[in-house]
Amino acid sequence: MSRSHADNVVTVNTRFATKDESTNFDSIVRPEPIMTRQAPLLNSDLAPDNRVKDSYIIYLRPGHSLDDHAKAIKHDLKPHVDHVYSFIEEKVVYVGIAIDKDLLAAIRGDAKVEKVEVQGSASPAPM
Repeated sequence: MSRSHADNVVTVNTRFATKDESTNFDSIVRPEPIMTRQAPLLNSDLAPDNRVKDSYIIYLRPGHSLDDHAKAIKHDLKPHVDHVYSFIEEKVVYVGIAIDKDLLAAIRGDAKVEKVEVQGSASPAPM
């Protein structure tokens, strides 16, 4: 038995409701997104003694400025920016301090954040 390409055709009929019809668009329940994108968090497995408390290195994607980033996360970052690495020319990389879990989630949720790194301490605690 031979199959033609016509055997693989599926026809879908769709009808869109208009506002003039008695559809109440405000009552439509839309599903919550299953997952929101979060920038990767590197070095999250560092022991507390080997990290700088509430301090992260944030890598923005090329073309995304600190001002763009602050607007995207709807937060004033001035008190949280400790240092901006000037030797990295193609993108903004900054050290963020006093970053709580909510601000960290907002930072990681910005689609233009490439990655976030837990800042390790310069001199780890003795073992």
